[in-house]
Amino acid sequence: MSLHKWCGNNSELTPITEKEYEFSSTDEIKTLGISWKSRTDCFTFKVEVEQNAHPTKRSVLSIIARLFDPLGLLECLVNFPGDSYDLHNSELYQRELKDHQGEPVCLLVHNSEILPIINKRSSFTKLQRIIAWCMRFKENARNPLQRTTGNLTVPELSAALICLVRSVQFVYFSKDIQCIMKGEKLSNSSKLLNLSPFLDEKNVLRVGGRLQHSELPLNHKHPMLIPNNCNICDLIIDHYYVFYLHTGVEATLANLRTQFWITNGRSTVKRVLHKCLKCLK
Repeated sequence: MSLHKWCGNNSELTPITEKEYEFSSTDEIKTLGISWKSRTDCFTFKVEVEQNAHPTKRSVLSIIARLFDPLGLLECLVNFPGDSYDLHNSELYQRELKDHQGEPVCLLVHNSEILPIINKRSSFTKLQRIIAWCMRFKENARNPLQRTTGNLTVPELSAALICLVRSVQFVYFSKDIQCIMKGEKLSNSSKLLNLSPFLDEKNVLRVGGRLQHSELPLNHKHPMLIPNNCNICDLIIDHYYVFYLHTGVEATLANLRTQFWITNGRSTVKRVLHKCLKCLK
């Protein structure tokens, strides 16, 4: 196979080629915008710039683009493998690289009296599910070999509800809880004095009384105490009110007391129900 239109900077190959394939006497070859002088093995670039023209961004980029492709073609030949620069390249890089000292990261735990998320949600169901997901994440982080996956279960939702109620109770009924834990009597000014409150095995404050001897479920006999001046109280009332299809005050209060006992319950339920826009229309 004969090669046509080739050129090289090695003089030893010149006598081998046939005369009919030799180039002209000039030693400058132009291709792809590059001028190559084979005798001196030099590449030259010729860029014409108008002296009287006003330079703009477009014109400057146009001139740069004329050199970009030729320089990109030669980039692989700029640094020959095995030369002195290539041998010390890693050493020079390490000299320029500064020793990065890792900055210590500290975890700041904010000691909040109540879960901040309680006051930032308008749906009791969504709030309960968020707490349940957070509790599952905590358990999975503690036991990575026994991870829980899939949808939330009823026990997880019940545990989230207990967490919410207990968080609110320890803020609004803190003095009463301390008295009960110490075995002392409640003060005469306590709102819970007539309810005979007690703490169950999960440290949830519940209503006491003679119903403890009945065969009713635990939540029916001893509903969980909820303060009437907190956001979760309004969320629970609104949840029961919508769940039972916008019943009246007495029916909503009766449904609530199957699981919760709200202080000043009747007036609190009235206040929340009067905000229902659907019923007002």
